[in-house]
Amino acid sequence: MFSYIHLLLILIMAVCSNQLFAEQLELKWYKSSEAITGYAEYLVDHENTLTFEQISDPSLKLNFQRFDVDDVAQGIDQSSYWFKFSVYNPRGNGVTWVIYPSSTHIDALEVWVKNSDTTAWEYKKKTDLEVFSARDINYRFINSAFKTRSRQSAEVYVRLTSTNLELKKLNVFVSGQSNLRDILAIEYMLYGVYYGLFLALALLIVSIWLYAPAYNYQYYFYFIGYLAANIMTWLAVNGFGFQFIWPNNPELHNQSLHAFYLLLSSFAILFAREILNLSQVSKKHDRVLLLLVCTYAAAVVFRVFGIAYDLVLYLAYFSLLSLLVQPLLAWYCYKQNKATYLVLYAVAWLPYCLSIMLFLLTSYLAIDFNAVLLIQFSILFECLLLIIATLSKMKFRAKKLELLSVQDPLTKLGNRRLLEEHILSLKNTDIRCEDYWILLIDIDHFKQVNDKYGHGFGDEVLVQLSKLMSKACRSDDLAIRWGGEEFLLLIKVDGADSALAIADRIRIKFSNSAKDFNGEKVYNSISVGISKLELVANKDLDDAVANADLALYQAKSAGRNQCIQYQKGLQQS
Repeated sequence: MFSYIHLLLILIMAVCSNQLFAEQLELKWYKSSEAITGYAEYLVDHENTLTFEQISDPSLKLNFQRFDVDDVAQGIDQSSYWFKFSVYNPRGNGVTWVIYPSSTHIDALEVWVKNSDTTAWEYKKKTDLEVFSARDINYRFINSAFKTRSRQSAEVYVRLTSTNLELKKLNVFVSGQSNLRDILAIEYMLYGVYYGLFLALALLIVSIWLYAPAYNYQYYFYFIGYLAANIMTWLAVNGFGFQFIWPNNPELHNQSLHAFYLLLSSFAILFAREILNLSQVSKKHDRVLLLLVCTYAAAVVFRVFGIAYDLVLYLAYFSLLSLLVQPLLAWYCYKQNKATYLVLYAVAWLPYCLSIMLFLLTSYLAIDFNAVLLIQFSILFECLLLIIATLSKMKFRAKKLELLSVQDPLTKLGNRRLLEEHILSLKNTDIRCEDYWILLIDIDHFKQVNDKYGHGFGDEVLVQLSKLMSKACRSDDLAIRWGGEEFLLLIKVDGADSALAIADRIRIKFSNSAKDFNGEKVYNSISVGISKLELVANKDLDDAVANADLALYQAKSAGRNQCIQYQKGLQQS
């Protein structure tokens, strides 16, 4: 009886053992690669002191745990990670398989493999301190290759280490060597398109610089610098920089990434200052951004000379987080200056902000999600929108310059050029049934106002009158500053009585509006000359203005502060 119970307990323990420990990973020919999550057990060596002999000794009963998807994200640390699992080759022929971590933050990959038909362990160590050609497979990630015979299994131990603090994501994959070639072909195609688009954007902004130099050289330099820093950053992150650009310089490969982060953030901030005109909108915010750039530049120097590695690492990641304020800065500037390009700039940064927050969330919650890939494509989208924002700002500035060319800078009314363009547009439309009238307005005794109260007060009086004229204007009317203290109002009304009524209304409101000068109430008045603009008769604008000037002279001669309509035969005495 006891033997049956004993046998039953053994069977139960065997079943439980199968549930507690991972199953074998099959080397399937139809799968490009297989993550070891769900197949492996792992152990964290915080002190980096454990040896393979200790790890593989069953008598030590080390606390290996099942390695699941939730264990991939480990945050920033310097620990070593041990994995143990087994692989099985179900094929009728031997297979060469490759193991690799899909991260450039791993400095060393050590692998011990023992096939079931042997008792000897095969050991390989690959580090990022070796030149690229030392890798078993010409692949962007550090890797080791092994052979397993037909229908044989193999025990595998893996150790991942980093010599410095790094952001750890333990994505470890196993792939058949032939399958890895398929992976390489797909990756080269996709990333080729990705970097090709980045290069195209850089060439586009260079073309804009050469053929439409609407901004100073700093604007384009910072933009191109930001694009170049992005390209170099993602080449380093994805491992293509080491594979294709500096394959014989592992030191540069290991030390460049954080410097690229800092350069990327610095150029982004410098470009933001230019496109947002931040020095004009908010000097306080502008000084804060300049302080950040100086800090990041100092951190780059520290990294070049190998000073304060941990500090530079945290500053590099902080620099990426500091870019999250870009949409807020754009919105702040938009409230000061309602321009479409500011909205485009804010929208351009939103995908980056969302992907960064998603990256932080998945890292904190230990969720296996490739947020880094999302960040890469969000930045590509962002750069495209930044170019569109640049073109939009060029259009905005062109309109602003055009407006300034037809606007009086003091009163913000139109000038003579705007009136001439407006008259030309009227001649090109059907105005046979329309009556247009010119009101030529002059401030009475304006020279005495300037002499007594100063030109600053005189400017305030001019602005006061311009605001009254703007309020009196309807959609078809036009108010301009004709010159000095003279203003002109072009109105469309039916008959002289209506024109006189509008002129008189402006005159009365202005004469009743006092300006304060050191406690003294100062009242001013205007005289108005009125003349009909005979567009149908193809009369010249100068004729109509001359007639209105004659009527204005009569109003001055009659005692000022009144409105007079031009009549034929009226002459200046």
